[in-house]
Amino acid sequence: MAATNKKGRSVAADTGQGTKHDEILSQNGASVNLANWLKDFRAAHPKLQGTKIVETVRVLFPGFDKTLFSKASSPEKYGVCLTPEVVRLLEEAFEGEIKDGSA
Repeated sequence: MAATNKKGRSVAADTGQGTKHDEILSQNGASVNLANWLKDFRAAHPKLQGTKIVETVRVLFPGFDKTLFSKASSPEKYGVCLTPEVVRLLEEAFEGEIKDGSA
C-alpha cells in the first residue's frame, strides 16, 4: 500500500536508504550535498556578498531574490535548497575567487 500524507495524497515511502535527490556531481566529479552546498560555499568565500550571489542566480531564475537566498541558506529550517543548475552557475561564476580567495 502506498504511503499517504495528511490530505490523503500519495507520497514516497521512506525506505530508510535515503535519496539522492539532494546530491549532484560537481565540476570535479565529487558528490555535492545540495542542502549544505550554499553554507559551504559562503564559508569558503567569506568576502563574497549575498547580493552578488543573488544577481548571478537571477541570470537563470529572474524571480530569485534575497528572501529565497536567505531560505536556501537555512535548508534545515525552510526546506529550500539550490538546484544543480544554480550550483554549477555559481561554481563557474566565482571559480577564480575560489582559487585566490578574493571577492
